[in-house]
Amino acid sequence: MHLARPHPPLAVVLLYAKGDYLQYVLPSLNAILHNISANNIAENLPKLINSPVALQQHSIQAAFSKLKHEKLQGIFSDIWKSSTNSTIRTVIFCHTYKMLSTETNESDIKEIWDLLSIFIENLTFNENKKIYLTLSKVEKVPLSVRTEFWMKSYDFLKKLPASANCTSLINDLCSQMNDIMETLDVGFMAKICFENFDIKFTTVQYDYSYQVSLYLLSTKTEAAQMERYEKILLPILEKAIAGWDKQHKNVYHARNNLSDIFASISREFENVVLKKQMIFPISMYTSALNKLQNNLPTIESYMLLTNIKLSLGYIQILHDQKANTGSAESFDINRDVGKDLRASAAPIFGSLCLKYLKEDVANHFPSIYVIFAETLDAIFKQFSISFNDKLAVIKGFLEDKDFIQGYLVVMKLIPNYSYGDEENALKNELLEALSFHPLEEVLMHYWLLRRDN
Repeated sequence: MHLARPHPPLAVVLLYAKGDYLQYVLPSLNAILHNISANNIAENLPKLINSPVALQQHSIQAAFSKLKHEKLQGIFSDIWKSSTNSTIRTVIFCHTYKMLSTETNESDIKEIWDLLSIFIENLTFNENKKIYLTLSKVEKVPLSVRTEFWMKSYDFLKKLPASANCTSLINDLCSQMNDIMETLDVGFMAKICFENFDIKFTTVQYDYSYQVSLYLLSTKTEAAQMERYEKILLPILEKAIAGWDKQHKNVYHARNNLSDIFASISREFENVVLKKQMIFPISMYTSALNKLQNNLPTIESYMLLTNIKLSLGYIQILHDQKANTGSAESFDINRDVGKDLRASAAPIFGSLCLKYLKEDVANHFPSIYVIFAETLDAIFKQFSISFNDKLAVIKGFLEDKDFIQGYLVVMKLIPNYSYGDEENALKNELLEALSFHPLEEVLMHYWLLRRDN
């Protein structure tokens, strides 16, 4: 029949679409569906849907290729709700997803998403695994509905029983959160972050330090960021404070997990705040620092508090320098983001570090410079501060010749390597300044340094 010209009427083909004849009818049906008009397929779709499953699949595929989504919405919504056949539901779901992922018109995207959203809400725990796999493919979904798709997919996959073996799909979803962080609902994020939180945060390494850091930074207003602080970071701070002295297998997990979160915020600062032009997290850092300073013992938390304090100072300087230069540039991902901004901030940050070290020496003891230097070195690494900018920062400690601990910090932090003539010149300038200091203590440390430099 598929060779006949013209093709036989669809009604005739359907008469033979039964039992043993079905396999012979399929080529004819495909030929007819390929050439049928949109109006004809719309008229005959009810008959096709009531045909054997094999024909239904071909009919659904033809309908998706011929009909506009507004016509499909009502028809396939009804089929979806009434059909218990796994194959048919899979075909409808996957074709709707494909239609959504290839659409570019925003109003059409919204309508197709409304249809797919209905499908997701009516999913059962007995669907074809191809549907579950499709739920994890977030990267192809248009940005305007990607966050909603992600949340619905995550919600459903998390509800599946362990026998569904979908843990890897949930992990895939979590690895694709970067593009939705700005628009992800704060209540939903809290649900993810605080699952089994009371037990895990004090007994194992926290799973979501990276996601929390991205989420806290991914806002364009201070109000939005402070809402995230109140609902995400503040509960974490309170849990860390409450569990500060708890050990599990001789490990202070609450302390380590809190340090990991702040280290991750520093590492992601450039990628999120500078590249994507998000709000500088000054108010958030200030609130967090005040909360921790008022509740943690200084002896045990000095490195953490100093790390946060230095991070806040550096971020504030970058913010002020950006404001002073009137820079509103949108950074190219392939460029060295904010190179001039960081270079201008480095000497100012060095002066601030000297001020903080003087305060710490006055409030505690002279040798605290050793701990301060180690903390500052961590800041250099977390913010990926360049060789030249690092030297510009530590040069600030030489501003006061009478403050010996400043000179000792320089000798703790000066690199024993360099990359080229410019770097060598900067390093030699610092070494020369150290060599002319009049005090024996500084000079003895200097010659210890020169043993390796």
